[in-house]
Amino acid sequence: MHTNQEMLSRKGAEWLSKVRIIGISIDEGKDKIKSFLQEKQWDQMEHYWSPNGVFVANKLYGERDLPRALLVDTNGKIVFEGDPATRNLEQDINDLL
Repeated sequence: MHTNQEMLSRKGAEWLSKVRIIGISIDEGKDKIKSFLQEKQWDQMEHYWSPNGVFVANKLYGERDLPRALLVDTNGKIVFEGDPATRNLEQDINDLL
């Protein structure tokens, strides 16, 4: 999340309306997550909370280990799926653009 925040802080203007980074939390308590995000000042990405750890993406892409990143192109094709620490996602996004 920290890396995503930094990436969007640097590239947000360039990526405006072309890139969305979405965080989905399955941790306990919506208020706890909201407070944590405010404390960290992680406000550049979209954040969603799944109260039971099940959400539409599970049905589309299957359940996987966390953390998990999906890089989806403008046609909806998954071009990367895996541990975000194994990739340079900023470069991957720039390459797609």
